[in-house]
Parts: sequence; structure tokens; C-alpha cells
Amino acid sequence: MNPAFRIELRRSNAVPLAAIVVAVMVIADILFGGWKFGEGNWMKLATGQRSDLLLMAVFAVGAGAMQAGLGHRRGVVELLASAPRPHRSRVLPVALAMGLAAAGAYLLTFAIGSVFVAPYASYADPVAIAGVVGVGAVTMTTAVWLGLLIGRLLPSRLTPPIASVLALMVMAVGSEALGTLGNGAALSLLLPDLSASVEGAATVTGRVSALQAVWLLAVGVSALGAFMAARRRLQLLAVLPVVLAAVLVAPQLPHGKGYIAAYSLDPQATELVCAAGSPRVCVTRVDAARLPQVTEPARIALKALARLPHPPTAVIQHPRLESSTFEAQASTRADIVWMDLTPYGADSRGRMAPEGIQDLTAQLLADVGVSAGGCAASREWSSGDSAASEISTAWLLGHPPTPDQRSAEDEERVRTGWTALTSVPAAEQRERVSAMRQALLTCHGDVYKILTTGSTR
Repeated sequence: MNPAFRIELRRSNAVPLAAIVVAVMVIADILFGGWKFGEGNWMKLATGQRSDLLLMAVFAVGAGAMQAGLGHRRGVVELLASAPRPHRSRVLPVALAMGLAAAGAYLLTFAIGSVFVAPYASYADPVAIAGVVGVGAVTMTTAVWLGLLIGRLLPSRLTPPIASVLALMVMAVGSEALGTLGNGAALSLLLPDLSASVEGAATVTGRVSALQAVWLLAVGVSALGAFMAARRRLQLLAVLPVVLAAVLVAPQLPHGKGYIAAYSLDPQATELVCAAGSPRVCVTRVDAARLPQVTEPARIALKALARLPHPPTAVIQHPRLESSTFEAQASTRADIVWMDLTPYGADSRGRMAPEGIQDLTAQLLADVGVSAGGCAASREWSSGDSAASEISTAWLLGHPPTPDQRSAEDEERVRTGWTALTSVPAAEQRERVSAMRQALLTCHGDVYKILTTGSTR
């Protein structure tokens, strides 16, 4: 190890910065359940930590600005300038020490979080995860170097807190501001914060991470170059890497809005894992920990639907991204009930909460087990659709609709519809519910009218 680097590692803010970042993030994640949102999922852990950059990068910028201003505050700038060593030889070791400490703190925080995920994760894409984590580490180094540059240009006691506040503002509102620019490209991805997707099978591709890494590394190199430059002309030339990176990276960013544009479905994570026995119940590979929990509620739903002619024979999880609705992505299949697990979340072991398990059967029976599929665009929806779904679900479960937080008008519609359906013989009730299912499969018909009158016209 270079002696100058070793000395700066000890006497600079490098080690205190790393210690503060790790301590703050560990305490925050323990107190507020941050690592719980890993849900036994490596990608969620990696992207969830990227959202923590909103706080971590602020510390890094402030620490860098504080370190750069130490010489001015101690009144030794002129003494150091008179030394025979070139300026860059004096400042490069401290910049490398600070950058390494910041990146190391980020990686150490991820390593601690991985202890909570590793025992329960059922799938991992090492390349994609390494890309997401690597971009976070590059961001921390870049943030420190930006802080060093700011501290050198504005050597005041007020610079570190002001720089930290400005960094927080850029990270907090910059994503929204960048989202209004560009020709469809997700320019907000030029900022490193990245909220975790609710879909467990979502991934950030290596291409997106590579583009972000190139851009952020260019920003860091420009900041480092300007910080080390002894002359104004060299400081101006240091801007070239970031300008070149902006020209090359921005047009290559995926199209979309906000951080959601970074995500796509991982085909290996969406591979199906099915429960033993029949009827068939399957979840995605990344959500395999939930299979024992969803099997019984799913088979109860299939048993209830078996009262109808030509019932579905399988319940299969259908992953989705926030950029599209579940109904728009799931094709309409008469033999399959699509299952959406994203609303229920999971604990740190990847398991659903008890209330989610209790609600799952009713969710699968909604709309007589038919995903809307392409009907959202082709079918005219009536105000009675929600009431019809509640009535048919209650009928399949064998009890009246449970009281809910409905408006008086909706409550009356549900009560009236239930009375109309149950006042006819059982065989006709079954025909009406079956006709409602057929209407949803074909995207035609007023389902409330079908339930209450039996008319399909």
C-alpha cells in the first residue's frame, strides 16, 4: 500500500465517514424495517439500498467538503503550496482514501443486509445484482469527490452543511425534474436513487446499470480532475468526461417514466414452481417461499369454481410491473385463474402476512376467477361491475356479501343484487354466475344485469 495513501486513510475523514454511513444505515434499517423489504429477494435488497442513497450520498458530499476545507481552516494552505511536491500528488491520496472509504461503507452495508436475505432467497441473478450494487458504490465515491471539489472552491465552515442540503435537494427533486425532459428517455436514471419494485421478478438489466455506472463514473472523474487541477484551464478541461458521457449515455437510456423504466421482468425469475398434487397451483421461482401459503387458499378457490360448468383447473401467479396494470398483462384464459401477489407484500423471509392469506381466496374468486385481460380496452364497464364481482364471490363462497366500506348507493346495489340472485332456484343461480363468467371471458355483456335478471342482452 502506498505510504501516502495509508497516511491519508488514517488522518482524513475517510474512516469516520465510513463508520457514520454504516452505523446510520444499519440503525435506520433495524428501527424502520428497511431490510424487511428485502423479502428474501436479492434484487429487492440491492435496489432498496439504492433508495438509501438519498441519505448516504448526503453524508458523503458533506464529508468531502469538510475534508477539502481543512487546510484553509487550519491556515496551512500557503505552507502546503510552498512544498516541492506537485498539487495533484498532495491531494490524490486523500481523494482516493475518501472515495475508497465511501464505496467500502456502501458495500459493507449491503453485506450486512445480505445476512437477512441469504437464508430465505430462492433465486438470484449475480450479474444483475452486482451491477445494481456496483452503481451504488460508484455513486458514493463520486459524491465524496464532488464534496472535495465544492470544499476546495468554497472553503468555508458553512460549505459542508450547505453542500449536504443541496445534495439532498438534487436527489429528492431532481428525478421528477429530469422526468419532464428528453424525448421519452428516462433521464431521471441519471440520478442513482432507485426504489425497489413491488414485483419480486423485476430486475435491473446489466445494460441499464452499465449506462448509469459510466455516467456516474464520468461525473466522479470530472470532479476529481477539477479538484486536483492546479490551474483554471485544467479545471475547465476536467468537465470533458461528464459532457462526453452525457452525450453518449442519455440517448441510450430506456424509455419510460422515472425509476420504473429501469425494470424489466427476469425470465428466469418468472419460471414456475408448482405445488405437489392437484389441482395445479404455481408461483414464480422468485416467490417460491410463498407456495406453501398460497396452495390451500388457491385450491379452495378452484373448488368453489368447480360448481360451474367448464371451470378453471389451475391457479398460476402472473408477475407484473408497475408500468402496466395486472389486467393488461394477463391474457384471458378460461382454464387458468391468474394470481397477483404484489398487493400483499411479504416479511423478511419472503412469506405473506396472515391477512394476505385470508384475503387470497376472495381475490382469486373476484370476477368469477377471470382476469380482465384485454377487456379493459374493448368492453364497456358499468357501475354495477364491482357489485357483481362482490355478489358472485359471496355466492361462490356460500355466504352473503360481507359488510364493507361502501357508499350507500353501492351498498344498496349489492344488497338488491344478492336478493335478486338468491331468490331464484339454485340451478338458475348457477346458470347466471356461469353466464357472468362467460361474459367476462368474451368481454361482452352487463354482468350486473346478468346476475340480477339472467338476461345476457
